[in-house]
Amino acid sequence: MRPKLISISIVFSFLVPIVQSQQEQACDLNCHFEESYLSSETLKKWPKTCKIVCGNLIINEKSDLTDYEWTVNFWKLEELKGFLRVQNSSLTSLNFLENLRRSQCEGGEFGEFVVADNPNLTDIERLRLFRNSDGCTWRIVRNPRLDTTSYEFLIWINLENYGNLKDYGAGCSNVRITSESLPYYSNCTSINDGYEGKAVKISKISSSMNLTGFLKLRKIAGGIEVSNTDLEDLSFMKNLKVLDVSGGIMGGATIELQNSPNLKRLGWDSITILPTTLSLNFTNNHPEFCLTMEEAQKFAKVGPYFPNDDKILLCPNLTRADGQKVCKFDGFGNFETGCRQVVGDVIVDEDNEKDVWMLENVTHIYGSLIIRDTRELVNLNFLSSLRSVMRLTKDEDQIIRILSNKKLEKVIFPKMKTKPFPFGDDNFIDIDGNSLEIFKVQKECMLIRAMTKAKVKYNGKSCNEFVISNNSELAQYKTLSELYSEVECVWHISNNPKMNLNNFCTDTFSEMYKANLKYYGNMGGCECVNVYITPESLPYYTNCTHITGGDQGVLKIANLTDSLNLSGLLSLKKVEGNIEIFENQVSNLSFLSNLENVSKDYLSIYNLTHIHNNPDLKRLGWDSIKFQDYQKFDAFQKMVSKFDIYTVSIHDNHPDFCLTTRELQTFAENDVYVYNLEAKLCADLERKDGEKICNFVDLTSLDLKCQHLIGEVNINNENEDYSWKLENITNIYGSIVVQYTEKLTDLNFLRNLRAVASLNFGNILREIVISEKKEFPDGPPSIQINHNRMLQTVTLPNMKVPPFPKFKSGVIEINGNSMEIFKYLKDCLLFQTQTKSSVKYNGKSCKKLPVAPGKQPVKDTDYEDEYEVEPSGNLSYSASLIISLLMILVAL
Repeated sequence: MRPKLISISIVFSFLVPIVQSQQEQACDLNCHFEESYLSSETLKKWPKTCKIVCGNLIINEKSDLTDYEWTVNFWKLEELKGFLRVQNSSLTSLNFLENLRRSQCEGGEFGEFVVADNPNLTDIERLRLFRNSDGCTWRIVRNPRLDTTSYEFLIWINLENYGNLKDYGAGCSNVRITSESLPYYSNCTSINDGYEGKAVKISKISSSMNLTGFLKLRKIAGGIEVSNTDLEDLSFMKNLKVLDVSGGIMGGATIELQNSPNLKRLGWDSITILPTTLSLNFTNNHPEFCLTMEEAQKFAKVGPYFPNDDKILLCPNLTRADGQKVCKFDGFGNFETGCRQVVGDVIVDEDNEKDVWMLENVTHIYGSLIIRDTRELVNLNFLSSLRSVMRLTKDEDQIIRILSNKKLEKVIFPKMKTKPFPFGDDNFIDIDGNSLEIFKVQKECMLIRAMTKAKVKYNGKSCNEFVISNNSELAQYKTLSELYSEVECVWHISNNPKMNLNNFCTDTFSEMYKANLKYYGNMGGCECVNVYITPESLPYYTNCTHITGGDQGVLKIANLTDSLNLSGLLSLKKVEGNIEIFENQVSNLSFLSNLENVSKDYLSIYNLTHIHNNPDLKRLGWDSIKFQDYQKFDAFQKMVSKFDIYTVSIHDNHPDFCLTTRELQTFAENDVYVYNLEAKLCADLERKDGEKICNFVDLTSLDLKCQHLIGEVNINNENEDYSWKLENITNIYGSIVVQYTEKLTDLNFLRNLRAVASLNFGNILREIVISEKKEFPDGPPSIQINHNRMLQTVTLPNMKVPPFPKFKSGVIEINGNSMEIFKYLKDCLLFQTQTKSSVKYNGKSCKKLPVAPGKQPVKDTDYEDEYEVEPSGNLSYSASLIISLLMILVAL
């Protein structure tokens, strides 16, 4: 079901006041500019002494300032809380903006920054250090005297660059085709590189436009995106021969064709070279969009990633330009033995297995290959010529299935060098239920996997599952210590009653300790190391009080139901490593309610608790949970733990999944990072520890016994006389805003506050591109102390953690107060270090403050500013990078 569209006017009616409110908070009252353009007359209202200005700066044909006026009035400007546009001006240079570092994007985060149609402009060097949002498009176009070829910084920009004296990349780099730019791209034979790996983006054009200039195009290095067009095909690029990877660190290319309702064909007849790291995404085009056999064959040859949900057809024309014979497969009755290309599902079973010799010349199948229920078939020699199997239609069943054959003893495809197409995350070659043992040793299974470059599941298990199971006399295991396995390999050691691996599993450097392990039903050892609980293994894990292991998931729980007896797991008190709970049919996790301590394993710097895809899960039920107690660490442990990261990812469970205040308090007070948290706050107001919870309505009616407060707490000049009522509050689930007060001189009424946590924080990124530095989506800060008249000091003595979750809301904003809260750098850093928060003081980080007179500059070892934010509110790059790596771990 498609989501309902909301009126744009309604959206803007909500967004505009929010944007205005944020601008007002960011700028001094005397630093606003509200004129529609800049001229010698409106210059009188420009706040030339301000470093941060709220308002738009539009420079156009009416901007009649002298060079001197440009220089003396704008040299202080560092940040523009609005957009900048330079269009139709008489400027020759943008050097007067020498200190400008940041502005917003015209039209929102994914809007544009325009430098266009300036007849005398020759110099934009000052833009080298200028930044706006990552999604912003820079339109540097139609400036007839501007040579952009020497500005190397433009390679990192989402750029539209055409119609200038000379365009960056000789006009054939980072090409963005629209109806407006189309005439400027008629001579490109090769197009290189591009922002976000996209060398070519084509949008808002139709078949009626003259696209013949693209017939010269032979090579593209980078990705292709075609969206929101009226095109019926892409035959204007029919002479394209080579699609190569871009020069970026990601080393791949993407073809995205989307939202073009008339698009039915590619028409890329000449393409011969494709990268082996190719991704395809064809969505929301014409329902009859199809690939020719030749196109499908070329894509299949490189095995692209193609997780497409839309229906993709095979074009009905069965005539090939290379003359190879094509046949539809409707059974062997009318099948011609000369056919090399076969369209349709090829099904071999007991009724037709005697005719399989007729497939000996087949090289490509456009459909599924299913060999099932045969009675006499012993091998697949009749498929010795087969190179590829392609099925464009989406199906829950695998493309290649070899199932329940009575005498089949060998499976191999000697000429198949690529995986079945399309191939996504959940696809594999399925070999299951055959009477004989197809793969007698693991090496045979790995061989077919290596040849086809595809995942293989043999009897429901991966080739990489190393199995020692049901051996009644097996006791010797010393050779296991010499084995090495890949990360994804599962060690399945079960039901060997004489095998005891105790010594092996206590060695933290052994492969067994680090393995993805399924171990149960043996004589002993490893029982509480790398535990994988399923209905089958559950009875063997009723006595573990402490679980340890390597980084492959110390505790994994899958496929459990509420009907099972899970009481044995109540013994568990401590887990030392990562936890993953997934694909269960349970309503809560109270069977782990006695779990008290979750910590990282000794050799790791991160801990990840990942709870996902449990459709009935509504509650955690972890009332006893806590993370490592740093207060009990010795000096060495404290030094090592400085870099520890505890991360929680909870998603795709029941829509009503909620956290109690006790659980949310635990996450907040332990400074837990959040990758993804799809949860509500549970409605019940009772806690087992007896501490009182209150919903915040207003200060006048607040119960003095409240310790936990739910809601948006706003203190201003109308209620500040009652702020003392917050003296017993230890935790706020929402936000605390102290603004526009007239009498408050300090925050002593918050002296017992330990943490501020909120679940109202938008969608966390699930995908990240390492080559880019992304902002984390979020709302305004959870703690704001702004525009207070008499406020002199800001302290939160019992708050030792940042606001939760630690993204933009993890910033403590202190802005526009009449008194000087932090006069010197050291004062601000002390507060920042104590709260472990990013402090944004008057729009800048602590490090922007001066050093006290007579004092040495603060060294990094004295007071760390590791949570420093730039004016945009980003986390430090190092913190962002660590979170990015954790995101990738979760995605894997």
